[in-house]
Amino acid sequence: MPSIIYASQAPTEQLQRAISKSDWYDLLGQIEVESSPAFDGEDSFLAWQYALEEYAPHIATAKIFQGDYRSAEDDSQDPHVAYLSVISVEEIAAEMSTLGRGYFQGILQQCGNQNDIWLFDGLVAFLKEAVTKQTPIFVLWGH
Repeated sequence: MPSIIYASQAPTEQLQRAISKSDWYDLLGQIEVESSPAFDGEDSFLAWQYALEEYAPHIATAKIFQGDYRSAEDDSQDPHVAYLSVISVEEIAAEMSTLGRGYFQGILQQCGNQNDIWLFDGLVAFLKEAVTKQTPIFVLWGH
């Protein structure tokens, strides 16, 4: 289930009101995300989240798991959901391209997750395509 999904139909007013994970899942169901292009992050999203939070919390890419809007933390085993606007997607895609694979490999290596660098090329390509299409994204990860 860890994935990034195009959010082209996401109404801003509903995003602002979505708090619980069930609110977010209702919203995802309404906009039929199953038919949207997606990028599967497998289990590597958790490694990336940890590496970014621990070793690079100041960079724009760290926002990928915080989003412009995000589901509230709870005790459920449901995946977390974050929404990133087109502007945020542009910032992250540009920064990842500028910093390059070596930078992200370095922070993943610091936390013992260097094998999760496989995600870099596909993630950058997916984000660049979202930028080209001017499409915001949803990020789902965790449990």
